[in-house]
Amino acid sequence: MKPLLTCLLLLFTFGSAAARAADEISQQAYDAAVALRKEGRLAEAEEAAQSLVTARTKKLGAEDKETLRAGLLYTKALADQEKDPEAEALLRALLPLMTRVLGAEDRDTLVCQSDLITCTAFQGKNPAAAKEYRSLIATETRVLGAEDRETLRTRLNFIYHLVKLPKQEEAEKEVRELLPLCARALGPVDDLTCFAHSLFVQILTDAEKFEEVEQEYRRMLAVYQHALGAEDKKTLACQCTLVLLLNGLTKFAEAEEQCRRLIPLQTKVLGPDDNTTLDTRREFGLALMVMDHPAEAEQEYRQVLAILQRKLGAEDKETLVCQFDHTMALDAQGKDAAVTEECRRLIPLQTKVLGAEAPETLETRRLLADTLVSLDKPAEAEAESRQALALSERALGPEHRQTLSLCHGLAVSLARQDKTTAALPYAKRALEGRLKALGKDDILTKDSQRLVDDLSKKDAKA
Repeated sequence: MKPLLTCLLLLFTFGSAAARAADEISQQAYDAAVALRKEGRLAEAEEAAQSLVTARTKKLGAEDKETLRAGLLYTKALADQEKDPEAEALLRALLPLMTRVLGAEDRDTLVCQSDLITCTAFQGKNPAAAKEYRSLIATETRVLGAEDRETLRTRLNFIYHLVKLPKQEEAEKEVRELLPLCARALGPVDDLTCFAHSLFVQILTDAEKFEEVEQEYRRMLAVYQHALGAEDKKTLACQCTLVLLLNGLTKFAEAEEQCRRLIPLQTKVLGPDDNTTLDTRREFGLALMVMDHPAEAEQEYRQVLAILQRKLGAEDKETLVCQFDHTMALDAQGKDAAVTEECRRLIPLQTKVLGAEAPETLETRRLLADTLVSLDKPAEAEAESRQALALSERALGPEHRQTLSLCHGLAVSLARQDKTTAALPYAKRALEGRLKALGKDDILTKDSQRLVDDLSKKDAKA
């Protein structure tokens, strides 16, 4: 009996060891899929999670709790890639299974329910989403606790849903209450806390509470710098957004100063081709232009433009915007020949990509016409202005600022050819429109007033 018992014990030991090894491998595969999601390698995460579901279904069965956990991870990988219909279908299949196998108040079941509400809400397919969120939040608060990560995540998704409805006042009230809770429970630099912060500033921005937005970004920047360091990616991204905000608030001197410190750090940590680095450099160019440093702005825009052309292509919209900014920097320095050359290269690209009637295309054509006048080519400027004016009237309307600028430019080109009688109606039209839209004290209105006065005197003498 003893040899037989020994053999049975050995088989049991080896079998248990093999099972433990298999479980460990399965858990490692799960952890690897989670890590891929966190690293942003979403297609790989989806493939890994799908393979894990297949393996666990074959070994453990479709209703085993570990199979269900793998299925939930798979749905998250799909949702990360905005494959919402696929994620929704799987979540609908998972939820009743998890409820039956794990229980209605099990953490994973609650996660599945939360994800299903969010998935359908994002697709605009769930008019009862707000009610469902409130019910689920009450359950999670009771079962998991008010400061549990899952409860906080559901509340954040609920706030995001309120923003989209839009129910701004309710969303603002909710996020003001939730943000300090996230910071206390998860830490000030946790991903969910950062998401709460981004929601908060979005809501404040939509409400045009720009001073508070600025204060919030300054506060968060100090938190990131203290907790993560000056060279952390979150710190750099927050500082970039602050620069953009400072430009928007016309605090150009501070924006310029921030950029001079920030760009070398971004280039070192993120690389010169990183989107955040390029965004900061373009904001730097804007600040330089306003602070009357057009030569330095030209250099900045030219370098960024070269990167965008290589990275995105000459016909990408971001490239075209940067090319126009570069052209404006040339114009600010009075480099008329270079401006003309750049405009002639840019207009066909804008026409192809954006359309002939796009405001950006029309603005470049206005710039070309104005520059042709400066180069003493008023007849060419007149032709350009007439074509652009006809397009602008049709696309934007007769009283649009762009249309009025083209009217003014056409009047100038006609006046330079001593066509006073033909120029005067366009000058008067521009003046009337600008008085109505901008007021008598605006610099553009004053330009039109001077032009009308000069042309009226010449016309009276004639």
